[in-house]
This record gives sequence, C-alpha cells and structure tokens, in this order.
Amino acid sequence: MVSKNSTEEHILNEYKKFLSIIAHDFSAPLRHITTFSEMLVDSATNKLNEEEQEYLLYIENSASRLQAMHEDLINLARLTTHRTERETIDTNAIFKEVLSTQQKIISEKEAKIQIHSLPNIHVEKNHFVTLIKNIILNALTYHKEGEPPVIDIFATSENNDIIFCIKDQGIGIDEKYYRDIFDMFRRLTQVSPDGQHTGAGLKICKTIVENHGGKIWVTSCKDTGTQFFFSIPQKA
Repeated sequence: MVSKNSTEEHILNEYKKFLSIIAHDFSAPLRHITTFSEMLVDSATNKLNEEEQEYLLYIENSASRLQAMHEDLINLARLTTHRTERETIDTNAIFKEVLSTQQKIISEKEAKIQIHSLPNIHVEKNHFVTLIKNIILNALTYHKEGEPPVIDIFATSENNDIIFCIKDQGIGIDEKYYRDIFDMFRRLTQVSPDGQHTGAGLKICKTIVENHGGKIWVTSCKDTGTQFFFSIPQKA
C-alpha cells in the first residue's frame, strides 16, 4: 500500500519535472520567436503596406505577451517548489522598499500613496515582497483616466491574523468578477492600460497568501475604487 507521503512526494517530483520543461525547453523557442519578430519589424516595416505592418506588429506583440506569460508560469510554479525560511520583518520598511522600486511609475502618474503604521509579521520575505508589489502595481495601473492614483495602505489585527488592506480610488471591479480576477491569466479588460500585465499577478498573490495559511479577497464598486484584503496568520 502506497503511503500518503510517498504519493505527495511523487506528485511534487512530477511537478518539478514539469517546471523544468517549462523553464528550459520552452525558453529558447519563445526567445527566438520574440527576437526574430522584433528583427522583422525593424527591417521590413518600410517594405510593407499598412495592413501588412499591422499583421507584423500583432505577431511581435503576441510573442512578447507569450514570453511574459511563460515567465509568470515559472514564477507561479516556483512559489510551490522553492520555499524559504520564514522570518520576522518590518512591513513598514518592506512597503517603503517596494514603493522605492516603483518610483518611476509613481512619479509619472503623480500617485498619492499613504502608508499607515504597520506591524511586524512572520513570513517568507521575498514572497511577501512579490505579493505587495503585484497588488500595488495593480492599483497604479487601473486608475481613472485623467486622475492620479490614490492608494491607502493599512493593517488590522483579528484573533491571530494580521489583515492588510491596500485601498485605491481607481476604476473598480464589478462584484460578479470578484472570484475571476484571482484565476490565472484572467484580465477584465482585453488589454491592460499599460500593455504589460498578463493577468497572472493576482493568481500569484493568492498562491503566496494561501502558502502562508491566509486568505485574500476584494471589495469594490465600479468607478469608485477597490480594496484588496489579505490575512497572514501569526503564531499565538
């Protein structure tokens, strides 16, 4: 009789093999498609009519998006196979660190961001950084046209959970899509406003939070803003 542990170990090994295939066997073909499509755009644009130029740009954009999706798949898989030791971190410092890495987009959009006093928590630091970076980028991206993003960051304590909230005053989300937005490659708009988002960011956030034993959820009203909440259980 096969034990539960040996079955789980077998599944994990197969998962790691699958990750290796995605990471290595797919990388070269995707890189070649992207590189050569870019070369074609540079060298052949003036030789094509307007309609043919649109076809070529569509190929280039699709190749770039496919490569970005490939990278997101690798990142998502690594969240399960590459776990790190948890440590106590100062989340005030971590949020400020993440914001400093996004200073260019913050300045360009003239975003107003307020961080309220936040607690220390016990987490996998690098994964927590990825979590808050993705949610903040989401708030910076989906803001109202002609208005700078306004973002509020705070936390509360409930039983043994620390509950974080990242609140924006952006375009909002219809309630019927609350679950869908956490699916892989799910975007509510056909093209993200900046043309960069693949729709994997919130799925990655969900995986990170659940790996810590917590939950992530959203409340929102269309055209009035969104609140992303996530809980991180702490030791009693």
